[in-house]
Amino acid sequence: MNYQKMIMQKVEEVLPEVLNFDGELQELTHATLSFAFWMRLQGQGLKKDQIKSAMIRQCMMIFKSQ
Repeated sequence: MNYQKMIMQKVEEVLPEVLNFDGELQELTHATLSFAFWMRLQGQGLKKDQIKSAMIRQCMMIFKSQ
């Protein structure tokens, strides 16, 4: 849990716009950028570049919704 909290803080440091999102979109952003999401995609057979692309695309959709 401490590691997840550290990642969330880093995300908000690098992408301060996230702090302006409603709670649901903040959680979605953090979930998208989590290690657990990375591992899930890796477990589905995606390669590193594919995972990176998927995570970026998801974040872009979240940011465009604002």
